[in-house]
Formats: sequence, C-alpha cells, structure tokens
Amino acid sequence: MNEQDYQKWAMFCHLSSLVWIPPALFRVTIPFINMVGPLVMWWMKKDENTLVDVEGKESLNFQLSMSLYSIIGAIIFGILALVNGLVIARVNLDSAQKSELLPGGIQLWQDTALIVFGIFQLIVVVVAGVKANKGEFYRYPLAIRFLK
Repeated sequence: MNEQDYQKWAMFCHLSSLVWIPPALFRVTIPFINMVGPLVMWWMKKDENTLVDVEGKESLNFQLSMSLYSIIGAIIFGILALVNGLVIARVNLDSAQKSELLPGGIQLWQDTALIVFGIFQLIVVVVAGVKANKGEFYRYPLAIRFLK
C-alpha cells in the first residue's frame, strides 16, 4: 500500500464515525454506533502505518468523549425533567397557572442541545477527515485522551 492509501484509511477512521447521523434523523439512538467504524478501521491498519494509528486513536478518543458527554447530558436533562415535573405538580396544586422550569420547556432545550452537539461533531469530524486525507495529524477539541 502506498502513502495515499493510508491517508484514505486515516480519513475513513474519522468519517466512519458519522454513521450515527441517518438513524438520528429519525430520532433513533443506537448506543456507541459512532465508535464501530473507527475501531474496525484502526484495528485493521494500526500496525501498518503511523498516520492510521494516530488518527484512529484520535477518532476513538473523540467518539468516546462524545459518548461520555452524551451520557452526562442525558442524566442532566433527566434530572431537569424530574425537577420540572415536581415544579409543575406543585404549582398546579397551588394555582391554575402552568409553570415551566425552563422557558419553552425541557424538550426544547434538550432538542436544541442535541442539534448544536450534532453540528459540532459533524464539523470537527469532517475537518479531521480532510486533514487526514492530506496526511496531516489532527487533534480534536474537547477530546479526552483515553488511548495514547
């Protein structure tokens, strides 16, 4: 294999993580699907080329980080929904007016956070893929370095 082939493998280590997008458009969540592609690509070629090894680990670190942030976000929004339900129940007992913990409701804030989170992930993954295809190393922002 020549260097350009390895650059393509490195690029696909990044871009294969975007497999979560089609199910997400239908509001279907498949846990950790974003890590399957990068893991397989990295595992197959990590010993053959430094670029693929480094970029594969970088992609996995970012996807692991995004999964962790998603779990934390789900917990936070779950707690907010519980508190919101308690506030609404209490206010409805005391008066006829309906109250929300957050303006527009929890669902609006959660949907907005998911959209912003998804756009951010899409942009940085595409940038990483383009750089890898040029043979350049890329460091994701906000990535926790699980694999070194």
